[in-house]
Amino acid sequence: MPLARGDYMTRTALLLAFSATLAACAQLDPAGNAARDAQLVRGILQANLAEIAAGRLAVAKARSRAVRRYGQRMIDAHTALQADGSELKSAKGIPLPTHADTGQEAALRKLEALAGEAFEHAYLELTLRHHAETLRRFERAASRASDPALRAHAERAIPHIRSHLELAGRLAGS
Repeated sequence: MPLARGDYMTRTALLLAFSATLAACAQLDPAGNAARDAQLVRGILQANLAEIAAGRLAVAKARSRAVRRYGQRMIDAHTALQADGSELKSAKGIPLPTHADTGQEAALRKLEALAGEAFEHAYLELTLRHHAETLRRFERAASRASDPALRAHAERAIPHIRSHLELAGRLAGS
């Protein structure tokens, strides 16, 4: 049965209103992009916490002076990155993580149980893997974050993370 002119106009008006509402919601996106940004920041901050903890282990347990220095450099650099990221997160009212994620913590526990050359080898392998993951997180934040401050933070950090990765690679290769 064909629609009466009034029904057609009513349905068209409702469809247009619904479309306009969807478009407005997509622009505001209070949950979608904000939730994704919060997840990116949480991952970045947890990665920093893992690097700081691993660096502390390296300073305390490594025999090689170069590995100890690298560990201290990671503590210093990731503490600074953590402070910057914490400002982003606390400005948005999102709770800050207090520890690395469960996978990172498990890797740190394994590392803590090692000593000597085995520790140094495992530490460098771990830091290579973590920095590769961290670099991907920062690149994702730089390209996908809806928050301009988060994108800028990630873009500033990427060169530092790349240099950490390169230095760890050189240490692992020597």
